[in-house]
Amino acid sequence: IATKHAETTLKYHIRPDNSTYHLIVYDPVTGKRKVGLTHQGYDHGSTWSRGQAWAIYGFATVYKYTKDPKFLDAAKRLAEYFMSRVENGVVYWDFDAPRPCVWDTSAATIACSGMLLLCQLQGNLEYLPQVTLLMKTCIDGALTNEDGVTILDHATVNNYEHANQRIADHGLVYADYYFLEVGNRLIDLGLAPRMYHGNENHQLLDHLDAVVPCKLKCVKAHQSNILSYSR
Repeated sequence: IATKHAETTLKYHIRPDNSTYHLIVYDPVTGKRKVGLTHQGYDHGSTWSRGQAWAIYGFATVYKYTKDPKFLDAAKRLAEYFMSRVENGVVYWDFDAPRPCVWDTSAATIACSGMLLLCQLQGNLEYLPQVTLLMKTCIDGALTNEDGVTILDHATVNNYEHANQRIADHGLVYADYYFLEVGNRLIDLGLAPRMYHGNENHQLLDHLDAVVPCKLKCVKAHQSNILSYSR
């Protein structure tokens, strides 16, 4: 069932230029695609950056379990498109939204984790420069202060103009979760020694090692408050 779902998504969600629709409406009788829409992006024809990131991560994961090369090919094409729309290391909430506009650090960290998964599956470091660029931008431009309850700021839940509630430019659990997962993947790829020895191009783990412990204390404190309120 999961593989069939992935095949259907592969067929209908990806545009000819390798951008993606957020949502597809299917005919309930024939199962054919009726229309592509968005509920979190800029408009129905735009590319919501977190949706594109989910697609990279998702198809890489499907390839991990199926070993079907069409899913690997899809993930790589989606990653190439994603990086072609990054501007000076910044991932905006929608690649087609008028500038200036808000970032989405969750899209950046999800995409980074997906690209590192591709590196793990292929046994190479093809996407390390791209990951380094995006993560450095997140670290340099989106870390919250010591009193923050999240690690990263500048994430966007939903900035669609017709949304019931527009929530943008704030902390988001997706951004933090995949930020930490990126660190774990870098360790799994055996990159920690090189980064800890001052390689100027690959110092992500130096940053992560300095940032994460103090941020986790803030997050844990916030979680304790939530638990105390719920009792």
